Amino acid sequence: LEPTPVFADNFQSNLGWAVTNSGLTDGAWTRGVPVVPPSTGAPSTDADGSGQCYLTDNAAGNSDVDGGSTTLTSPVMDATDPNSFIEYARWYHNRGGSNPGTDTFVVQASDNNGSTWVTVETVGPGGPENAGGWVRRSFRVDDIPGIA
Repeated sequence: LEPTPVFADNFQSNLGWAVTNSGLTDGAWTRGVPVVPPSTGAPSTDADGSGQCYLTDNAAGNSDVDGGSTTLTSPVMDATDPNSFIEYARWYHNRGGSNPGTDTFVVQASDNNGSTWVTVETVGPGGPENAGGWVRRSFRVDDIPGIA
């Protein structure tokens, strides 16, 4: 039995994602078409071919995050069905810049409207998935430790 999506977003319009920056000097999340030619480590296309995606500092020659952090938060989704899944594609490159191999990409989930968060996955600072390239991930919500 194939799961039925209750929320799907190819980022061609604004469906309610929020960006929060902390101490950031450059590199906030923005929704747009990837700059071509891409900067070092950045994608040249979005993951599904629809055109837009969320990127950090979508500028020719510069796509990194500097001086702090930037957080992209989805709209609230109904995952009360015990067979609910979260699926996404991500691109992460941590092999260039002035401090290569020192940053992490963290994906978190909340079951109480953001009062508390649990880590779903951490990418980096090293490892094979920190060299760019679209990576698809899927998680059954009930299998995420700490989510009711």
